[in-house]
Amino acid sequence: MKRSGILLAALIISVLLMQFVWYNPPAQKAETVIAAEKVNLALRRTGHLILKQSGDSTTQIPPVKQVSQNVWELRLPEYFQYDSLPYFLQSSLNIHQIRCKYNVAIFKCSDTTLVKGYSFGDIANGQKAPCTNRIMEKDCYDIRLTLLPEMKKEHSFMLIARIVSAFSSVVLSVIAVVYFVGIYRNSRKDLPFSSGETDSGLLSPEAEERINIPVKPALRFANSSLDVSNLELKCGEICHRLTYREAKLLHFFVQQANQVLERNFILENVWEDEGIVVGRSIDMFVSRLRKMLKDDPDVQLVAVHGIGYKMEIVAT
Repeated sequence: MKRSGILLAALIISVLLMQFVWYNPPAQKAETVIAAEKVNLALRRTGHLILKQSGDSTTQIPPVKQVSQNVWELRLPEYFQYDSLPYFLQSSLNIHQIRCKYNVAIFKCSDTTLVKGYSFGDIANGQKAPCTNRIMEKDCYDIRLTLLPEMKKEHSFMLIARIVSAFSSVVLSVIAVVYFVGIYRNSRKDLPFSSGETDSGLLSPEAEERINIPVKPALRFANSSLDVSNLELKCGEICHRLTYREAKLLHFFVQQANQVLERNFILENVWEDEGIVVGRSIDMFVSRLRKMLKDDPDVQLVAVHGIGYKMEIVAT
């Protein structure tokens, strides 16, 4: 039973390891999406500086629109000086601690024509943005900012840890499944007509050879007799066919007649020598034996509460 508990714990651990592997982030994942509020404030500050440069301190700056994830737009209803945009935008992003790379595109409001644009790499080394000093038509423009969060690579030891976790979980799962399948197959031996027992209650020749039941004379008790070798119980004139373990358990009860037997003592003597201990099996087998012995009034299988069972034989 201890070994079963250990394997059960191993199976649980393997499941947890699999969850760790499958539900944790993959080896590469984009950093947390930039907070929309920070981007909004940075773009509004940029619009304010652009309008202020052109001498406009009264026009209301339209709301910043989030087009999609990491893409925002600010509409300036009037012509602005494009040459100052890279500096104003970069300083605003720095103030709000937005450190990732980005692309900037300028569209006409009227027909969404792309007129100018640049990327963070164009100005990273103090260079001027493309299309600087080129005249822009007086029109309404949308400034589209696309942020490019960097891909964060895992350390090599974390990748190795994930591989080991996945491999360990698979190995533990296989071991646990094989072991519990073995327990299930062995426990089937405790069921009627299993492990070589035929529908008539007799063992097949292959099962008899495996179990190797010794030839014993019939054991008489009260008005009944037990033929262990032939797996046969006679209660008066009525004959019952037994399974191997029914015969084994009844033989043990008869040998210990009129004694209170603890459950563990019964299990150890009837099942454990075959490497199988199934606690609830004893109740099932006792119930079967009671039905067979009901024709013998001098024999009773009595349950002793909290202890086990006792076979009471009035006369032998």
